[in-house]
Amino acid sequence: MQDPVFSIIIPIFNVEPYLKECLDSVISQTYSNLDIILINDGGTDGSLDIAKSYLTDPRVLLIDKPNGGLSSARNMGLEFLKGNNLRSLLTQGGGVDKYLSSNIQTHTFSPQKHAIHLTKLLAHFQVKQNNFIQTDIEDITQYIIQDLPPNRYIHFLDSDDYFLPQCIQHCFEVISQTDCEIIWHPQKYFIQEMQKFTNYKFNPKPKTYSQAINSFCDLRTPYFHWVWRGAFKAEILNRYILRFIHRMDYEDCDFGTILFSLANKLVTTQETQLVYRVREHSLSFFSKDSPFPTKLPQHLEEIRRYFKNYFNLKTYFGNYCYLKIAKNIQDFLLSCPNLSSTHQAILEKFIIVYLAMGSTSCLSITLKNKTSLDPLYAKTLLETLITQPRKKKIIQYRILRIGYKILIKLKEKILQIKKLCFKKIKLLLSQ
Repeated sequence: MQDPVFSIIIPIFNVEPYLKECLDSVISQTYSNLDIILINDGGTDGSLDIAKSYLTDPRVLLIDKPNGGLSSARNMGLEFLKGNNLRSLLTQGGGVDKYLSSNIQTHTFSPQKHAIHLTKLLAHFQVKQNNFIQTDIEDITQYIIQDLPPNRYIHFLDSDDYFLPQCIQHCFEVISQTDCEIIWHPQKYFIQEMQKFTNYKFNPKPKTYSQAINSFCDLRTPYFHWVWRGAFKAEILNRYILRFIHRMDYEDCDFGTILFSLANKLVTTQETQLVYRVREHSLSFFSKDSPFPTKLPQHLEEIRRYFKNYFNLKTYFGNYCYLKIAKNIQDFLLSCPNLSSTHQAILEKFIIVYLAMGSTSCLSITLKNKTSLDPLYAKTLLETLITQPRKKKIIQYRILRIGYKILIKLKEKILQIKKLCFKKIKLLLSQ
């Protein structure tokens, strides 16, 4: 049997200083049966030119699209997996009288399909060469949602991070030996400003789970984000027509939670295989002193006028997204057949956490602006999700979080005192 294809999906947005290191780490993997999909998400620096320089590798496909954020870029990559009909027709040629089968919607256990005439899609794509395609589509799920091919594994990678040389070989060997549907490997951090590596303290311990959702019982953090931390079988997504929600921050939280809830065997390993770059100007970084960027994503530009500074804008939108994540998990929970009471309780805990993370800040940011305006109707969304039992648990969760933060500060203070005492003892003994 032929070794499976591993599709590596890499969204690219204004990462010119780091992109070459990322792409070099992929094409030089010791496992060679790769399908490397690069999605340039409307960036304005030299990233697209760097990506083009890798088109000499026949395993690389480059798609240039308007900016839509990580969700839209990853979703675009999923529709262009090698073996998908849309990719085959665009890169290998096909008549305009052909139709493509598409699911009508995402996030459902009861998918319905319809036929899309190819001419409707061809109008939105320009094939520059067999492995370079340009499109004017921001959100591909508004046009086509295909079933994903068999014997295929997917590993996402952010374009400022990079693989260690054996990453995919490691994934392949674990999958071959265990027949798992998901492999979760450790990562380490590279702190860009300090130019140093640090270990990620929440890496999982090596273990095998018959159902991936059971691993949530061993989590050492209250919430879950996973997307680029391992490889998974593409067919899992077909079970719920799972995709990323468009125009979302923290889009990997609900995607990862639902992915694990759908999957069978999961194997966690102990060998670090990926380096996550922590940098000041990444998409996820912002502080109270952060100015408004020169170019905002369209969905943030549309609500910018309601906020005095970038910090309030990002905080409000981020916490609105936490509420959306809670709703997405709730929708899955309500529609999921044959979910045990134990697994229902696990997902309900995630809903509580995301409601707690989203509710307070949505209200406080609005009050700080001294306006009753709530541009995304976060309060309305919150009201549809909060029940009386959940309200009590949210309060309990917040109290525990406050207690945890106090303990962490006390621990840091004790360590400082211990270091000071050690210095004084050392000084005393040296006299």
